[in-house]
Amino acid sequence: MILMTNRPLAQGQARKLLSAILSSVHGQIFFSGHARREMETDDLTMAEVFGMLRIGRIHEPAELVRGSWRYRVHCVAGCVVVTFPAEKICKVVTAWRK
Repeated sequence: MILMTNRPLAQGQARKLLSAILSSVHGQIFFSGHARREMETDDLTMAEVFGMLRIGRIHEPAELVRGSWRYRVHCVAGCVVVTFPAEKICKVVTAWRK
């Protein structure tokens, strides 16, 4: 799958990419400083965020912010916003508890 910077991934494509990154030994997930601060504010652990990424549903439409497409991963417990800077990389931009 080639990541297109001029248009977002479809909901199903984004979900497949996220699942592949989570299940691959070569996949990498990074947390922005903002995400870490927001997680601390909402008392969210890394384990909880990884759980949200595994079971959450990606809602459309993606948002183009500062040159990268952002995807919201929602579940009952909270929301995680991610970007995909490369095929095997997911960056957590922010997260919050609902």
